Amino acid sequence: MEPAAGGRLLRLATGITTAVTEQGDPRASPVVLLLHAWAGSRRSFAALLPLLPASVRAVAVDLRGHGDADKPPTGYDLPALAADVVAVLDALGAARAVLVGASSGGYVAQQVAVSAPDRVAGLVLAGAPHDLRGRPPFADELARISDPVDPAWVRAFTEGFSDLDRLPGWYVDLMVEDALRLPAPLWMAPSTG
Repeated sequence: MEPAAGGRLLRLATGITTAVTEQGDPRASPVVLLLHAWAGSRRSFAALLPLLPASVRAVAVDLRGHGDADKPPTGYDLPALAADVVAVLDALGAARAVLVGASSGGYVAQQVAVSAPDRVAGLVLAGAPHDLRGRPPFADELARISDPVDPAWVRAFTEGFSDLDRLPGWYVDLMVEDALRLPAPLWMAPSTG
């Protein structure tokens, strides 16, 4: 497996391989670790990364099942995803990080803060749900999809979460492309626990 342009692969202690995109001062501490939403990838931060100062060590990571990360049949619950994040920090040689969780990436960031608080220097939750309980309102819709996932459905689903007319067309296309890389069973994983 080769990562998308601008990335490198990390083999994690949790048993998966994932990809990261890094920029900034590699000696800067703490790391700013960017956690994307469900059905996204590290490429979700393509518009943000160029805006960060070179003095910040920013690392965008593909969460398990997304982007260039392995897509195992299991392990999509919050504790497993949080363990992957801690393993990313270990692989980067980073003691602590400011976790930036976008949308459902905020779930993961919050779980890391609960399960490994000594590894978290701060949390930034952007559009993240504030409650980890209950079933997502879109779970029934996800339960009906199958492979191959329909691109028109993905675009419509994406439109339900974003104000697409305010985003550049290239970014919307990137979001849809990343979502189409997620197999149907993984779309259902967050709604089934």
